[in-house]
Parts: sequence; structure tokens; C-alpha cells
Amino acid sequence: MPRNIWTAFKANEREFQNDEKSLSENSPEIPENGKNAECKILKEIQRSERMEHFAQGKSEFSDLRNAIYRKVREKFR
Repeated sequence: MPRNIWTAFKANEREFQNDEKSLSENSPEIPENGKNAECKILKEIQRSERMEHFAQGKSEFSDLRNAIYRKVREKFR
């Protein structure tokens, strides 16, 4: 890269870095380690859905196991 282009590029690069720095300082809060309110709400929703899914699966599994047990028990009686 010729020297005159390189110096123009450096000036533009510094301006860009300054703009980026000011944008990052004025930007809304970025979630850090999932600690902001939106992430907490999302985690609670996912947890409740997961617990509901497991509870439903547990009852379905128990019903199926009992039905199979009754059929096998009657067959081998």
C-alpha cells in the first residue's frame, strides 16, 4: 500500500475507532453472563416449560407401565 493511501487509511481508522468507542459507551446494556432481566425471564419460562414437560412425561410413563404390567400379569396368571 502506498504511503499516501496508508496515511489516509490510518486517519479514517482512528475516526472509526473513536466512533465505535462512543457507540459502545452509549449503547443499551448488553447481557453479561445471562444476568439481565430479559435473560432471567426467558430462563424462567424455559424452566417452567421443562418442568411441565417432565411432569407430563412422568404421568404418561407411569400409565403405560401400569397398563403393560396389568396385561402381562393377566397373561401369565
